[in-house]
Amino acid sequence: MSPDKVKIKDFKKEIEKILSSFQIGAASFGLDVGTFSVKAAEVKKDWMNKEKDFSFAVSNLNTADKNNSLVPAIKKCLQEAKITTKRVNLSFSGEQVITRYILMPKMQEKDLVNSLEFELAKYIPKKLDDTVVDFQIVDKSVDGQMAVLIAGAEYKFISEMAALVKEAGLLPQSINVASQAILSAFYKANLIVPKDKEAVAFLDMGHTVSKLSILEGGTLRFYRDVMIGGADLTRAISERLNIGMEEAEKIKCSPEQKPAELDSLATAHLNNILDEIRISFDYCVRFIQKNVSSLYLSGGAAKLKKAEDFLKKSLDIKVSFWDPTAALKLPSLSSRKGLGENSHLLPAAVGLAL
Repeated sequence: MSPDKVKIKDFKKEIEKILSSFQIGAASFGLDVGTFSVKAAEVKKDWMNKEKDFSFAVSNLNTADKNNSLVPAIKKCLQEAKITTKRVNLSFSGEQVITRYILMPKMQEKDLVNSLEFELAKYIPKKLDDTVVDFQIVDKSVDGQMAVLIAGAEYKFISEMAALVKEAGLLPQSINVASQAILSAFYKANLIVPKDKEAVAFLDMGHTVSKLSILEGGTLRFYRDVMIGGADLTRAISERLNIGMEEAEKIKCSPEQKPAELDSLATAHLNNILDEIRISFDYCVRFIQKNVSSLYLSGGAAKLKKAEDFLKKSLDIKVSFWDPTAALKLPSLSSRKGLGENSHLLPAAVGLAL
């Protein structure tokens, strides 16, 4: 049964409506609003557009009351990072934002808009009349087809988030999908050499959603949202030990407290993620006839004890964390203060700040 035709709302026009009362300027910083925390990053440049300084901050949210805790968390980030710029590039992530990688017959972009009107209901499980949809053609090299990345979020959600950011005293300049912001930071980090045509993957392990991308020679070949995150392990600990989610989160972050209970739960959790990675890698082998050679990790949930070693042994490939600020030409050591324990949280914020 073919889906009903739906009208695609022009993403840029919808965002312009949301931001219509805001002033727009050139200088801005990146603000990544996740399910568990807010991350801010600012890259300051000189008159020759060279990086001269970098600042960042991370502030956790009250997951039980995210909206009421968002404004204080943003203000805390601005204070700690000493960010005075009011104009901000935003990204949102979590279950409210849906991103899909699909294949479509090769066509002009104007024709793609019309074709997607019939296709979106298959991929966006929301009421499309109330959903803001954007798309980007990411690869035209597929025989007879092209790869398209589509993203959708409810207009109400975007409006509410933008209003809260404005309440924090900021002027939203752009609204982006976190997965695309992470991709921008990944390119900047120079971890891939386009001419090598090597297939590499990066996995951002978030609180409720993990984002997996596979690139070949700098071209995005595959993307998917894996609906597994750190909150799943927190919930499992809560149920096993019969404790609240807040206490379970503390135990997860300090595994030495309950090593025996946590070890088996962590292994089961990582096996669930591993299954999803393998499915995606198998698709990559069939689609581009290449094996993934490296997996780069980021995200708060990726810092789970033994995650890196577990994935390295299970996949038998290079697995490592990556620093989204490594390629920034920062003149002072003070610019990198505190990055060691926080760099894995910052890819989206850095991508937005670039």
